[in-house]
Amino acid sequence: MSATSRVLGRVASKGSCTCAIDCILYTRCMSHSNWPRLSDRLRTDLRSRIIAGDFAMGARLEEVGLAADLGVSRTPLREALHGLEQEGLVISRPRRGFIVAPLDQKAVRDFYPMLGSLEALVVESSCAALRDQVPQLRTLNAGLALPAVSPQKSRVADRAFHAALRSACTNQPLLRLLGAQEAVAYRLDGAMRRGMVDTSGSHRQHETIIAALADGDARSASDAVRDHWRCGEEAVIAWMEHNDVQ
Repeated sequence: MSATSRVLGRVASKGSCTCAIDCILYTRCMSHSNWPRLSDRLRTDLRSRIIAGDFAMGARLEEVGLAADLGVSRTPLREALHGLEQEGLVISRPRRGFIVAPLDQKAVRDFYPMLGSLEALVVESSCAALRDQVPQLRTLNAGLALPAVSPQKSRVADRAFHAALRSACTNQPLLRLLGAQEAVAYRLDGAMRRGMVDTSGSHRQHETIIAALADGDARSASDAVRDHWRCGEEAVIAWMEHNDVQ
């Protein structure tokens, strides 16, 4: 029997004074049962804000003030922060609480080859199915070739293209591994507010991937994906060097 069921049974069988106490306990049970859902919503909201660059790199996330701003208690907030720590977006420090994970050149050089390799495996394993989606991929990639495309629209077009690349993959463990890294990739776009550094370059790299898929050449397609992420790594490092981020 659940805690909520036990409390309801006591509420039904006891007197008014005890009933009042048990009603309070019931309310608390219901509140606790909402924590997982609330913590998920908080995690989604905070993830979006970190990706958008609303918090400075290395900034301390002061729990009391943040909970007050969000209108929640510290318990679901802390659960959300622990979840974001697993995603690599925040770091917990003993007696210091949580801080926004800093970005540095080493992190970028570690991260991008890993992400490129994971997506290359996705493309290589689903090349035959992706061959049927070549027209859709070309349509999505055309969004990057539009004149004077805004950084926001270019990010949307780029993410839609990569989502389509993964849509035919049936390897769920691989997709989960890749999905777990997406927040960090999006943060590199959002926190730096750089948009696509070279939209025409991304368009050309995507076309190389599409051409290999159209030929049914899984190895060339996966190599092109790795090259694409390598170019992305170089663009981020160039941004960091220009802005003196070590």
